[in-house]
Amino acid sequence: HDSDPGSQRGTTRANNPVVRLTVKLLHTYQGINEKYYAKANQRNNGGYDDENGDYIIKPGDVVNGHYKIARRPNGASPLLGKGSFGQVVYAHDMRN
Repeated sequence: HDSDPGSQRGTTRANNPVVRLTVKLLHTYQGINEKYYAKANQRNNGGYDDENGDYIIKPGDVVNGHYKIARRPNGASPLLGKGSFGQVVYAHDMRN
């Protein structure tokens, strides 16, 4: 009497549905993790965004080629405020 329960019904171990669904399961999860973490890195915009997806503001950065982010005259952070759809920063228009 064969110890493989599937052999009693005329199926081989390779054709057993449970075996077929679990073979390479670890490989499947590793692939999912690689894709997830690759997307997580994209969400952080290569290090330019924080964990909330907001741009990490740095004095000296130039936005749209002509707005240079700067510390406020009192030396405070350039961040003036945050909202649901973006951030407001203190900046100089370099075209003027």
